[in-house]
Amino acid sequence: MPDVNLPNGRYVIGAHIGFRIVLTPTPHAVQHGRPVIAAPELIPPIAQEWVIERASEDLPGQYHIRPYVGPSDQYLTYTGEEVFVSQGSPTPWRIQPTPSGLQITSDKGLVVRAEYIGSHVKLAQEDDTPNEAWSFHFIGPAD
Repeated sequence: MPDVNLPNGRYVIGAHIGFRIVLTPTPHAVQHGRPVIAAPELIPPIAQEWVIERASEDLPGQYHIRPYVGPSDQYLTYTGEEVFVSQGSPTPWRIQPTPSGLQITSDKGLVVRAEYIGSHVKLAQEDDTPNEAWSFHFIGPAD
């Protein structure tokens, strides 16, 4: 599939599993970092905004994703099959269109999936279900 060309900036990432459900970094860390869940959108969604930046000009369609609120050295990453926000080197994520929306794909070829509202977001094999489809709502520049 072709890559998506997103401008660098702040986004709210909507999940296709329910009305106004968005990708949300939790405030409390566990062993591997802060778990990322699919949660109802807050108004305003400042704590649920993400900064998305192209990973490299040489890698079209690959992005680094980090929470807008919090330390700027924490990025969306994964351990095993679970998705976290943690410090360290940024993980490049590929954003690609599917029939249901956009997919966020890891460097291992697994897709980010939200099983249900409130669930810890996980990586899984692609199967084209709405649970792995996302919408990217541009809020503005990253500052």
